Amino acid sequence: KATVSVLYWHSAMMQLYSAWYCPFAQRALVVALHLGADFRLEEVDPYDKKEAWLKVSRGVGQVPVLVTDSITVIDSHRVMEFLNEKYGGSLFGSTPEEKAEMKHWMDFGNTKIMSLMYKVLKSEDPAVQNEGFEQLTANLDTMFSQLPTSPFLGGASPSALDFSLYPFAYRTNLLLAHYRNKVLPKDGPAFEKYWAWVSAMEGVPAFKKSIDVDNYVQRSIDFYEKYGKGGGQKDL
Repeated sequence: KATVSVLYWHSAMMQLYSAWYCPFAQRALVVALHLGADFRLEEVDPYDKKEAWLKVSRGVGQVPVLVTDSITVIDSHRVMEFLNEKYGGSLFGSTPEEKAEMKHWMDFGNTKIMSLMYKVLKSEDPAVQNEGFEQLTANLDTMFSQLPTSPFLGGASPSALDFSLYPFAYRTNLLLAHYRNKVLPKDGPAFEKYWAWVSAMEGVPAFKKSIDVDNYVQRSIDFYEKYGKGGGQKDL
């Protein structure tokens, strides 16, 4: 069983339930690390829907779950927002307009990018794979054509949008190349920005800590093999 090999703070008042391979959980983990949150990481198997786990996760049985002494927070974006407010971050912007725009693009990432990554990965039909990858490419082109990257989507430092999107971009680049022989374009203004952003995100200390797991790349490829054969989580 893989565990994240970084120290999590001894006086932790919060427990973050996570699964090392899960991009949704990685969103929350990276934000917790980035903000210097005081928490204990609990590695769980969310597929094992035992009564105790369902109770912890408010009946959802999915990661991430953040448990404090007063509340249990589920859903990756809600956990990110809770941590940002609790630790005085500015990941979502500082004005109502900035926050609304940030959440618009985070929703866009969920519906127009994340869902298509899984569609391409899980389908064994080449026509469906090709159609999904074309849509994914077009949607990333739309996003990176409209958003500035300097070098992050939030400006000089990573934002909630960066932390929301990158776990799926990382898996798009790794898994679709491995299982579907599909690689996003390198040329064109939008994808030049995309790959520069990928390079910037790779260097973010919190992200690097989040993948500090033995043989993370190969373990990820091995774990997602069932997805590449049409299996894996059914609600994706």
